[in-house]
Amino acid sequence: MKWPDQRGWLAIASVFMLAGAFTALLFVRIPDENRDLVIALASGIIGANAKDVYGFFFGSSKGTSEANERTDAVLAATTEDKK
Repeated sequence: MKWPDQRGWLAIASVFMLAGAFTALLFVRIPDENRDLVIALASGIIGANAKDVYGFFFGSSKGTSEANERTDAVLAATTEDKK
């Protein structure tokens, strides 16, 4: 049994967390003394997480990951041929 791609699920969860945080900022009344902290946390930490997810799936890390998988497949096939 093959498990689904866990990184993909984490990426989807990250996007939903970002959307949920910004939606909460629209509808939840935040005390004035905490407003800057909450906005910094929502846009900084969760936004950076979303940036990393997009950077991996659409940036050079995804290409590197695919190249590593192809290399592993070639090495595995070469090892099996020698046996």
